[in-house]
Amino acid sequence: MEDLIKQFMEQMDKRFDQMDKRFDKVEHDIRELREEVGHNQTENRSHFKHLESKLEQQQSTFQVVADEIKGVKIDTMYLSGKMGGHETIINNLRQRIQS
Repeated sequence: MEDLIKQFMEQMDKRFDQMDKRFDKVEHDIRELREEVGHNQTENRSHFKHLESKLEQQQSTFQVVADEIKGVKIDTMYLSGKMGGHETIINNLRQRIQS
């Protein structure tokens, strides 16, 4: 009976040793995952800041283009008004010539 208990205790010790090894490996894997997640967070923040910078540059460019378009529209409206006045004068001159 004593041999059986001794054998059982040895088996239990072996199993506990195996479990300790497994837990050590799990802890090691968790540490590696934490490091990897930390590196990914840092990298993602860097990429996000880069994207924000690019977006701000594009917004500035779009604002400049929008301002230019507004200026062209105003110039077009002005010239269109002048052209309408000239058309009226030309039309009046044609009518005088034909009369």
